[in-house]
Amino acid sequence: MSEVAMSSDADFYSIETLPRSPLQEKAVRGEKLTFDESIKFGRDKVLSGQVGEGISTRPDRAYRSVDLETLKKYYREGGIEVSAGGDEFVPGENNAGVDWYLGGFAPKYGDYILEAAARKSKFQILPPGMSSDPLVRHIKSKGGETGVVFSEIERIFKLERENSQDGQAEKILVKNYNVDDLVKAVTDERAAADQLRLADVRKSLGI
Repeated sequence: MSEVAMSSDADFYSIETLPRSPLQEKAVRGEKLTFDESIKFGRDKVLSGQVGEGISTRPDRAYRSVDLETLKKYYREGGIEVSAGGDEFVPGENNAGVDWYLGGFAPKYGDYILEAAARKSKFQILPPGMSSDPLVRHIKSKGGETGVVFSEIERIFKLERENSQDGQAEKILVKNYNVDDLVKAVTDERAAADQLRLADVRKSLGI
């Protein structure tokens, strides 16, 4: 049985159980917000719920959007911004840590979406103010050796963007990403780097 399966609901953050402010409740009910109220929510457009065919975000999962090079870096290093020095977020003291969203994701930051269980031992909740969605919350994981390791990534989505004919609108298709493609890409890069090093050695030896 997996560690996630053995954990209780109390071990995870969830957008369904987090306390809501009166303003959040008003937005969730669909009531019209004043200008001053609306700007208290962030500018990051987020996707949540059913985001693709047979694909839905989960209320107790954290999501991080990255580009392909960053995804490959995480795979090679075995974790999400892992480092010996650490990068731990301390509320009220710094802006360290690694940015995620709870219950949804922001497409503007990359076409590859990582999903991990939002364990309270790994994450810290931040006040509302980043996401345009009143429920999807900004959340940070610890960097360094206590951060999220790659084996804790449960799913990866890939975004495919299509522009409308007039170029004004963008359609985003969300699909499951095959991790085998990531492994192959990293393996091919390593093989190519090895060939270059071998060529340099032969050149230096005059072979």
